[in-house]
Amino acid sequence: MAKIAERINKLTKFNIDSSLIISIQSNVLDRRNSIIHESEGFLIEEEDIVNCINDIENYLVALGKASKKISLPYIDQANLLD
Repeated sequence: MAKIAERINKLTKFNIDSSLIISIQSNVLDRRNSIIHESEGFLIEEEDIVNCINDIENYLVALGKASKKISLPYIDQANLLD
């Protein structure tokens, strides 16, 4: 995940907040991998789901801003980038 953010920064000069990257890596990707590949079980609370949704939304907005910065086409039906 961090390598992707570094690549985006290199291509667009847009920096995605490192705390967001760390949060997505640990709370979404690492947890998913533990469940799928190691058959670990987790008690998932409503707050965990809300936090994951917020992190993913913030990441998508950051990707949109990076795209907008270098004039790539994007769709922003919710007007989150303006």
